[in-house]
Amino acid sequence: MVSLASGRLTKIGFRRDVKLFLSFLVGLLVVLIFTLVFVLRASYAHTEALIDRSERIVAEIATGEVNRVTPSSLDAQFISLRGRFNIAGIELQTRDGRHFVSGETHGEFDDVQRLTGPGTLTLHFDTAQPRRSSVSAATRRRRAISSRPSEAPSPR
Repeated sequence: MVSLASGRLTKIGFRRDVKLFLSFLVGLLVVLIFTLVFVLRASYAHTEALIDRSERIVAEIATGEVNRVTPSSLDAQFISLRGRFNIAGIELQTRDGRHFVSGETHGEFDDVQRLTGPGTLTLHFDTAQPRRSSVSAATRRRRAISSRPSEAPSPR
């Protein structure tokens, strides 16, 4: 016989091992959730910066267009700009006090102002509306339908 036998072995702590595994898993999920929240915040901030940049570019293009157009055709130019760039409303306060308005000007908008030759141009971008309006989607569908090749009967 062995004279120096060690004491009894400890029981396998199955519950303790499961608790340790579950606490590790919960900790990992918490770290993953916080990481995803930070990535989402960074992505959202980047998207906002891109939208602001896009609105500034559109404002510069609109400023150039307004500077080139005659005062008699401002309304047509405003309608053209609103249709091309999905602008909710355009205002022009001229230096002589006249006020030209096209579209919606009151509500939740991102406003961009630029000084032009005729006066102060204010563009109102709709923050709630998606970038592609339903009108442009309908126009694209119409174009897609009309651009399909017609099925001509095959010669026999």
